[in-house]
Amino acid sequence: MKLYSIKDVKDLKGKKVFLRVDWNVAMKNNKILEPYRIERTIPTIKYLLRRNCQLIIASHLGRPEGRRQKKYSLAPIVRVLKKDLPGQAIKFVTDRLNESTARSIKHSSIKIIVLENLRFDEAEEKNSRRFAELLASMADIYVNDAFAVCHRKAASVSAITKCLPSFSGLNMDQEVDFLSRAINQKSYAVAIIGGIKIDSKFPVVEALSSKYSSVLVAGGVGNLFLKAAGADIGASVCDDRFLRRAKVLLKRRTILYPIDYIVSDKKKMTQSRYHKLSWDSQIASKNEMILDIGPETIRRYINALQGARLIVWGGPVGNTELKDFSRGTKILAKFVASRSRKKNVTTIIGGGETIAAFGQFGLKDKIDFISTGGGAMLEFLEGIILPGIKPLIKNK
Repeated sequence: MKLYSIKDVKDLKGKKVFLRVDWNVAMKNNKILEPYRIERTIPTIKYLLRRNCQLIIASHLGRPEGRRQKKYSLAPIVRVLKKDLPGQAIKFVTDRLNESTARSIKHSSIKIIVLENLRFDEAEEKNSRRFAELLASMADIYVNDAFAVCHRKAASVSAITKCLPSFSGLNMDQEVDFLSRAINQKSYAVAIIGGIKIDSKFPVVEALSSKYSSVLVAGGVGNLFLKAAGADIGASVCDDRFLRRAKVLLKRRTILYPIDYIVSDKKKMTQSRYHKLSWDSQIASKNEMILDIGPETIRRYINALQGARLIVWGGPVGNTELKDFSRGTKILAKFVASRSRKKNVTTIIGGGETIAAFGQFGLKDKIDFISTGGGAMLEFLEGIILPGIKPLIKNK
């Protein structure tokens, strides 16, 4: 798959560029836990600055659902950006976007203008053509460097491409190039699918279960399969909308789900207990949650990974924000890292929580490729042409 890239544009000098990035990073107490997604955008920013472009940079953060909330402000990210680009004038526009602010931005001479969280306006997630036209009115061209959000139909990702000449950024080029080669790799492939975003992860599990040798599920998706098999999972994260489809998938031998767990009271997550799967008892009581996989599951999953030529990981297998429940993710991460850079083995991880976990364990530099996308990466590997990428493809 080849994209219309900024590298194909012969004359960028003086252009006003609307640059869509994905700075949806893990935060705690107004501090950035893992800056990887920010770091991956710096080469594109510098590339455009060297060509004397003016940048209007836009991103989202979290799910503010159309409301302005301080905890979702991009202010902490702008502070990091200023450190990454020392001496560069950067203006952070916190005003609500309207025709007046758009005109002001268009006529500004400041080299880098960063907009406040796009999702503070509900029109962004509605893929509003009117909102896209407002964003486009500030620029001459559009550059998408936000691979991680390309599976979403949003105004700044999809609709805007109908309003401006549109190109991919350097990070986008790298993601698409590497992941395209992974798709074409006809080999023993194993996926680890964890995290709590069941609505976006389950369809991927469905698709990969017929393509990959094994799909190892945990987290919310693992809970779903346990419930589908008849287990009582207590207060654990689940999404009953997918139960019927999960029951159908249980017939596929490619799907492996956990057989033992670490559970905890949902209100007192400092206390934990071990539980092995048995069908004559509850896995978790009504006040308990499954928060990690147990040692037998870890061994089971490592056995499944042993012969893999392609390992794809999206989403931690436990609650890695709490040390007591990060053991499963850490042990599997160490094993996957040990398989990296070996002949005929390719390891790929993706998604904010997965990247943060590998960073926490000091293993990020041990992986063959880190995708900034979680859901986007998995859908791309599933073979779906993502809404944000489709307008950028050459010879569609």
